[in-house]
Amino acid sequence: MALLALVALVLPLAWLLGLVGAQLAVAEAARASARVAARGDTDARVAEEARGLVPGAAVTVRRLPEDRVEVVVRHVAEPPGPLAALGSVELTAAATARLEVP
Repeated sequence: MALLALVALVLPLAWLLGLVGAQLAVAEAARASARVAARGDTDARVAEEARGLVPGAAVTVRRLPEDRVEVVVRHVAEPPGPLAALGSVELTAAATARLEVP
């Protein structure tokens, strides 16, 4: 019984720790992709950069006033095994960069 309680406590904590790591990866993907967009690369290349860091991520690129670009990266994290009943978690990060002038 104690072992079951321990597993019931450790599994969600491990999942939360994994979510923190995944959120950091999503934030890094947004930052790296914003740099690619600031260089003037295509939206497809920007998305490729983000998906290289977070496979399956949804990427949105917006051109903003004052020569800026914003990249938003979204990723849905599915919980493992018995935690699947809790539902998925959407992780999102955005980064903005100034367009580089050649």
